[in-house]
Amino acid sequence: MMNLIPLFRLISSDNYCVIKISEQFPQYSSGDDVDIFCYEPDKVAQKVLIWGNQYTKNGLEIRIETQTEYRHVTVDFLKGRQIEFRFDLHGQLPRYKKLLIKPALFESIIEHSQAVDYIYNGESFTIRIPNIIDDMVLRYIEFIEWYNVRPDKVKHLDYIIERIDEDKRARFLSRLHHYTAIPKYEDDQAAGRSVRGVISYILAKLRGRKT
Repeated sequence: MMNLIPLFRLISSDNYCVIKISEQFPQYSSGDDVDIFCYEPDKVAQKVLIWGNQYTKNGLEIRIETQTEYRHVTVDFLKGRQIEFRFDLHGQLPRYKKLLIKPALFESIIEHSQAVDYIYNGESFTIRIPNIIDDMVLRYIEFIEWYNVRPDKVKHLDYIIERIDEDKRARFLSRLHHYTAIPKYEDDQAAGRSVRGVISYILAKLRGRKT
């Protein structure tokens, strides 16, 4: 298993934010990934390579793919043909189709992120993650985007429901209304109704009403 801790020390001076962080972090299972919002994904990718080159001596290969148009860089560590671990580096919001999202949300998430201290195997380190409201908003967006093809994404809805209270609910809904909207589905009205139905269901659940 690769030791992720030195990498996050290496990027400590960068403006970044780890989103949807795993509860087992910094441990991981083979095939896992980490999503990082950052202003300079190419620069962070170079630091991933500086940190990760040591693992090529142990038989891992590194593959880099860049989508310049979307400011997205993936750095894969491969064991044979299988991904051991992936870094998804985003310089802007990912491409979401089921919600209209203001681009300014990306910068806001980074600027309002919080530093969290971790201790693992006696090592202390700090990473930046979204504040609780932004974390909920991102998980809500992820669930809406993938609910019909990735049933496992219900974990994001469960996460929100488990952690929300009256104060967080008001701030969460306010942030949603400010940064997101439902697009027009003129060519696929059934898809539009499906998305609206799921959103209505979620908001009712969060407001504590029967559905």
